[in-house]
Amino acid sequence: MGVHYYKIVDWMEELDEPVFTDEDKVVVVATRTELSRDPVLPSWMTDYAMVDPETIHFSMAETNQYNLSGTFCIINHQRQEEESCFSYTIWPRGVLFIDESGTAIRIIERIHTYRQWKATDVGRFFYNFLEQLIYGDLRYLEQLERAVSRLEQQVLGDDLEDFNEEMADLRKDIIDCNHYYTQLEDLGEELVENEIDLFTEEEVRKFDVFTHRAARLRDESGMLREYSMQVQELYQSHIDLNMNSTMKMLTVATIIFVPLQLVTGWYGMNFRYMPELSNRYGYVGVIAVCVLIVIFCLWLFKKKDLW
Repeated sequence: MGVHYYKIVDWMEELDEPVFTDEDKVVVVATRTELSRDPVLPSWMTDYAMVDPETIHFSMAETNQYNLSGTFCIINHQRQEEESCFSYTIWPRGVLFIDESGTAIRIIERIHTYRQWKATDVGRFFYNFLEQLIYGDLRYLEQLERAVSRLEQQVLGDDLEDFNEEMADLRKDIIDCNHYYTQLEDLGEELVENEIDLFTEEEVRKFDVFTHRAARLRDESGMLREYSMQVQELYQSHIDLNMNSTMKMLTVATIIFVPLQLVTGWYGMNFRYMPELSNRYGYVGVIAVCVLIVIFCLWLFKKKDLW
């Protein structure tokens, strides 16, 4: 992939060669392997952490003595790929991304393509980078809400096919989003604290804006999570209702056949002196009695609204 160098000017200027002064504000994107080969870096770009992406499981920021470092673990809403995890370090004059997936480069290219710059500061660049992480996420949460609402309508319409599979996938997406936005909110709060005066007051205000946006997305995903739980409970209630209906029908059938079993058991004793056994109309009479018992039971259940 090669080490990528960008200079922060009125736009994100990609450098073909690592030619810059110590006064330039730069962004460097490289893999751990490329950094181990000692590429050309600004003299102040030191003390960065070589984090194994396999050990990165969440997004966070941590303030050090001379810089701020952290990790990103970006969820993929389309689920076509796994989460993209990489680390970063911020100095007053630049940012270093250590990324094996190419995600950081794609985000920077989007910033370069769509973002109109108003300042040439590292903090402003990183704010734009953070904004790209949640760009379009509100629309995605709306899509999830419509999907949950569709499942709710299916339950109300007694269409329960594949409900559990679809709801399980939706709830996993919603939970992942909720955790993701919580992590970004915590990351933003760390940037707002600005313990080592890494950012200007204007940049801190921008980070505060981002933190509030992440908090709103977290709240939105939290409400969506509760909505999905309500739909799940509605589905379970519907299943219980259907089960109760089935059990009621089985109970009615059982009660109807109990007196019939009594009759068959009674005449199955086959005593010698049972007048019905030798009576010409005994067989027909027993059948008539059984039919009357069934009719009476059905009438009684209908009257008591049990059937």
